[in-house]
Amino acid sequence: MRALFEILVKLSNAGHEASISRGSRGDFTISPNMDQRQFFALNDDLTFNDALRLLTEVDAVPESRMSTLHTIKSLRNRAAHGTMPFIAEWDPDEPRPGNDWIFDEDIEFPEGYQFYPHDGRPDLFTFDVRKHNCGSLKPLTSDEQLAAIQYLIVTDSISHLTEIVG
Repeated sequence: MRALFEILVKLSNAGHEASISRGSRGDFTISPNMDQRQFFALNDDLTFNDALRLLTEVDAVPESRMSTLHTIKSLRNRAAHGTMPFIAEWDPDEPRPGNDWIFDEDIEFPEGYQFYPHDGRPDLFTFDVRKHNCGSLKPLTSDEQLAAIQYLIVTDSISHLTEIVG
């Protein structure tokens, strides 16, 4: 959350403005040059979903990153309600060209996972272990794998988001 708030403050300081409606909680606006008090109040005033909606409104984050942030939100919510998605192994190099690889004894299948993070939505999330600084997730239970994946995509997202705003 703090990384999202920092991005909102930096966007505000760069002259961006955005407003969202929050129903009975009233509207919330980021405006140019928010002061430090407003920045520290963000933690009390905004939910993770509010912050995502503001980032969408400002349109400063690429759609692929926003999709990952929504996956993080969904995994967090599903963990809180005990409804984790089914996770399956996935071959990140699929499809492989031709059929010759079937007879290759030295072929190695990279470790990857896929799951549907959102209830009732067909957005398949794929995770290639090679792209992250971690060891194998195979010895873990499926809930532990999802927790590890969530942690790794959170840290990855934070580093990419800080690059966006400098």
